[in-house]
This record gives sequence, C-alpha cells and structure tokens, in this order.
Amino acid sequence: MFAIYTTEGRRFRDTLEALYRVKKPRDATQNPQNVAELIERNQLKQRQNRMSDQAIASYKDAIKQPPREPVYHVYQIMSSPVISVKPTTSLEQTGELFQRHEIRQLPVMDVYHKLVGILTRHQCQRALLNRQLNGRGDWVEEIMTQEVVSADPITDIRRIVRIMLDYHLNALPVVDEQDELVGIVSRKDILRTVMNEPPLRLFA
Repeated sequence: MFAIYTTEGRRFRDTLEALYRVKKPRDATQNPQNVAELIERNQLKQRQNRMSDQAIASYKDAIKQPPREPVYHVYQIMSSPVISVKPTTSLEQTGELFQRHEIRQLPVMDVYHKLVGILTRHQCQRALLNRQLNGRGDWVEEIMTQEVVSADPITDIRRIVRIMLDYHLNALPVVDEQDELVGIVSRKDILRTVMNEPPLRLFA
C-alpha cells in the first residue's frame, strides 16, 4: 500500500495501481519485472563466482552462523528511527543536520508528528545559495516538497524499486496505518541489501 501526504494531511491511501491513476509518474516506462530480472541476474552471476553451496554450508556450520531469512518487505531494510525537521525549522539548522548525519532527505513533520512534506539536501543547498543572492528563503516550509509519496512497512520491495524509478525518488518515508512515520527507505538501503547475504529476494 502507498499513501500521499500534504500539508493538509493524508489525501490518498491505496494500491500501487491506484497511485499511478491519481499521480502520474514523469516516466513510468520501467517494468518492475524487468527491474527484478536485472538485479536477479546480477546476483546469480555473483553467486556463480563464489564458493559452491556445499562449501558455503560447511563454512557456516564451522562458524555456527544460522542462515538468515530472505528479505521481502520494506520494514526489513528501512532506516529507523528517522531524523526529521519541522516546517518552521531554519535552513541553517536543516543544512547542519544534512551535513552532520550525512543524509540526503529529511521528512517534514508538523506539531502533531504527522508527515507534511519532504526536503532534499539539494533543495536546502540551493535555497541557502539563493538567500545569499536575494535575501529570500528562511524556513523549511518555504521550499519543501508538499506532496509526499509514502509506503506501508509491509510493502513489497519490488514495488518500492518501481516507485523510485518511475517517480525519480531517492527515498520513501515509511508510514503505518495510524499515519505514524516509522522509517525511511533509500536507494542506498536497497543497494546495501543487494550486496548482503541472503540477497534481496525479488521473486516470490
């Protein structure tokens, strides 16, 4: 399930297919199955270059490392807790957060701790530069993206990949049924999972 949040609250919550009907992607040409196949092929090639399954099993027995479960859902790879800002947070404070925590996106939360926007590091840097030039732009609410797509914690990662590709997103906030922000998933989180064992499971 996916949702759309604005400064007025949640205005949509439904399936991926319904999301495409209410919010047209700029380039919805990617086929999720093709994306999955490309990543799966890459993983297969990597596995073929490793030790045999028998050798791996013997090695795991030797170090007594229990096998891990396959990764299917976004809650398994998301970052949590989430660093966030308020609409009234200054751009200077926001810029310091981006630099200190080495992150690229910040969810924007209102006084009721509800998602009302998202801000990227690039947006913040550009606004700070513009303010130096023309003296405008002091607060997060002036430059944040006010329509935010989010995902449920149990959303299939294949669908997260498709949303990121089609809407050109680097991260998605993860919001539960009570509209509580419980995490954020980035392209970096997905790539890190692909590199780990067990590999990211893209086929059911």
